[in-house]
Amino acid sequence: MEEENKTTPAEIGEETTTENAAPAEEVTEAPAGEAASVEEFVAPAENATTVELRENYEEVVAENAEAKKPPKKKLGKGKLALIIVGGVLAAILLAVALFFLISWILNEDIPSEPLNTHPARPAVETTISAELQAKLDHALTSGATDAEKAEAAMELYALANVNKKNAAQCVMIAQGSGTAVVGGAAEGEMTVRAFKVQDNGVYYYQKGAKLTKVNMGTTDLLSQVLDKQERTYAPADGKYRAVMMSGTSARVGNGESDVTKVFSSELPFLNLGVANKSGIYEEYDEVITDYDEFLERAFVYGGDPKEINNFNYHKEAIRNVEIKILKDNEQKYYDITFDVDCTDEETVKVARQYLRTSSNSENLEFSSLKVNLKIWDNGYIRSFKDWEEWAGDASVKVGAFNASGSSSSVTDYEGVFYWDYDSLVADGILNAEDPDIKKDTYTADIIKKYASQPGWVEAE
Repeated sequence: MEEENKTTPAEIGEETTTENAAPAEEVTEAPAGEAASVEEFVAPAENATTVELRENYEEVVAENAEAKKPPKKKLGKGKLALIIVGGVLAAILLAVALFFLISWILNEDIPSEPLNTHPARPAVETTISAELQAKLDHALTSGATDAEKAEAAMELYALANVNKKNAAQCVMIAQGSGTAVVGGAAEGEMTVRAFKVQDNGVYYYQKGAKLTKVNMGTTDLLSQVLDKQERTYAPADGKYRAVMMSGTSARVGNGESDVTKVFSSELPFLNLGVANKSGIYEEYDEVITDYDEFLERAFVYGGDPKEINNFNYHKEAIRNVEIKILKDNEQKYYDITFDVDCTDEETVKVARQYLRTSSNSENLEFSSLKVNLKIWDNGYIRSFKDWEEWAGDASVKVGAFNASGSSSSVTDYEGVFYWDYDSLVADGILNAEDPDIKKDTYTADIIKKYASQPGWVEAE
């Protein structure tokens, strides 16, 4: 083995002693395939002078950085107020949104089945003259012009209207439904039930309308417009008592917690609270007893409450007239349909005033009206039905919440006329076991039962 070369400090001219000789760094040779492990470098400790210099430098840098920052601006009173108002509005909008959402989730639809109606032809001789019969026969042919069909239809309707007003006894029951948008925001569906009774010059009318479904919005908001109670009583003395109430004062449903009991197929069809004095006085200073005021408020149908409806149809204002002759239990009747010109003032004046009064709006207008009349071949009315559309501005307030803006409605309304007691019992409208209503005096008994409710008016 060859001897290693060794060099001593003396040989390179370096003087060394044991005291100042640094210990040799020990290097361990790593096994084959592994990197050598080297101890981590440790910076020498700062002396006092270095520490002081560094701290002074960092302090100057921090001061310069702070000096470069833009000064903080104080909020003026106006901006502060805007921020506060914005926060409040955001909170209100969130609360309203949650209110609408929760009420929509919790709302329960109210079921209202259609009434079962099969009126019988009154057992009276025909009132159709030979001249009118000839016009009707011609109107049924393919060669009839629009003008000829309109004339025949309106003459038959006028005759049916006269027969209705002059009848000793008649009961009309009505049902309707519709969708309304109130204040441009809230939307709901309503159901209408009504009945009219006349007995030898005495007349009584009762109508209820009930919000049955909410699509958007709150029940409280929509019910202020759509929930209604109307009553009209005209005794033989010629005076009129009328009342119209909306919202909570109408007491539609009468606080019934079981929604299945709100509507019924039996008279009075819709559960209403008594039209008490406080309810009447909410809208009027006193009960209407003057006939001129009765007409002005348009509670009357065209001039007499016993008329078929409150539109004054005439041949110049109807379009697209169709006339057919049909049968019901082998009894013939004329089936007449037509569209109405809603810009004709004479036709819509009374009905429009009624609409505005009942909706608390001064600019509602009819935009579309389609009518179906069914008149027995002896000239007595069997039924009428119309499909109405109207629009305008309206507003409604519930507590602190107020909705206003464009409002509109699409509704259908059908009145069916009964001329005898047995048909009313057969359709379940009257109960044969009702001790208050007898067969021989059924119209007078109905009026007495409903017109004499306490706090409103005593029937004679």
